[in-house]
Amino acid sequence: MQYRPILTLPFTASGAVPANRFVGFDGAVCGADAKSLGVTRFGADDGKAGETIVLGTAVLELAEAVVKGDKLVSDANGKGVKATALAAVVTAEIEAATEAALDAAPTITAGVDAGETPVTSTAANGAIITASS
Repeated sequence: MQYRPILTLPFTASGAVPANRFVGFDGAVCGADAKSLGVTRFGADDGKAGETIVLGTAVLELAEAVVKGDKLVSDANGKGVKATALAAVVTAEIEAATEAALDAAPTITAGVDAGETPVTSTAANGAIITASS
């Protein structure tokens, strides 16, 4: 079993939220096919702080048997179930769009505002001068 959470976010539980379940943006256990914030890392009582894994891999309680590669969605109790054909297509499209966005090279533009002092260090400008002995 692989468990590698990369990014977790806090949430305030709306009702009792068990560990290892899909949780929604409202802090409640996800309903059937509902959009989730992530998978709960630990259980949380109503009104208490909880933690959800939003990036990486997580342990998810399942309501049915699945195999590697199955797309998963929430059932009515926040447990993982196989996605329907439509949900699997939407998930695949989202994953493809995310991958394309990550592959695009970002453009970073920097400049010195008028009246500001420009950097004149030779090290900052890439021409480091070293003394020889």
